[in-house]
Amino acid sequence: MEHEAASLCVTGATGFIGAALCRRIIELGLPVIAVGHARRPDIEGACALTWDEFIDIAKRPALTTIHLAGPNSIEQLERLGSQAISQQCQMAKLVTEKSTRVIFASSASVYPKNIQRPLLESDEVIADSVYARLKLQVEQIVIDNGGAVVRLSNCFGPRCSTNTILMSLVRGLNSDLGFVRVRSAADERDYLFIEDAVDGFVRLANDHEAGGVFNFGTGISTSVEQLFKALCKVTGITKQLISESSFLGNRIVLCSERAERELKWRASTTLIDGLRKTLQPVDNEKRGL
Repeated sequence: MEHEAASLCVTGATGFIGAALCRRIIELGLPVIAVGHARRPDIEGACALTWDEFIDIAKRPALTTIHLAGPNSIEQLERLGSQAISQQCQMAKLVTEKSTRVIFASSASVYPKNIQRPLLESDEVIADSVYARLKLQVEQIVIDNGGAVVRLSNCFGPRCSTNTILMSLVRGLNSDLGFVRVRSAADERDYLFIEDAVDGFVRLANDHEAGGVFNFGTGISTSVEQLFKALCKVTGITKQLISESSFLGNRIVLCSERAERELKWRASTTLIDGLRKTLQPVDNEKRGL
């Protein structure tokens, strides 16, 4: 597919959310430009470009770019600090120059972590880490250029990053030990299945008038202990969960009423169903299917 035919572009298309989003767009019969950083994404039906190839194309009218590209790891980002933030901000500026409209995938981590209710888009934000500073600075670039921002809760699904509490628990359940150890079993998060997240991005891309900040989450609080029990139910494995901390954990849960009202979007996948779909590819690999 030639890039001139596409009205949608996804950066970070080699990543977990980006690849799933490109596949969904193609399933809908829409042409899409899939941009990878150092290599072309291997997504059948997409116009695959590297980052250098993308910045070489001229700006075209009616190109909406969903900007998912980011640092390779949180550890690398924290190590590079201001240098990494500057690089990511420059990348965001280039994306806005090449696109008529940009939708940026931000994170719920920009919110305070001790609010005992679902967080609204209007709630205060806090730059308490290099990662949060980066997200907030890129958010501002996108909004200043008339774009939209999605603050995502904890997104999970098949082929998600192994560097998450969810996959750490899965590894613990599959280990030879009779217990699984975590830093804090009381930490609470909002777990959003990938298919729901992708549906939200598609709806936002189709609403050309939508701008500003949108929360994408379930509004349901799930502690690490509750997540562990759900995994035990799905896998049929029973082990002891050991928490290194007995203190009350931090909490980030999102209110997505704006997305529900304006985009007609609502997360519909339950945690149990999402975990089953997430772990099925792992089970198949173990059986050699």
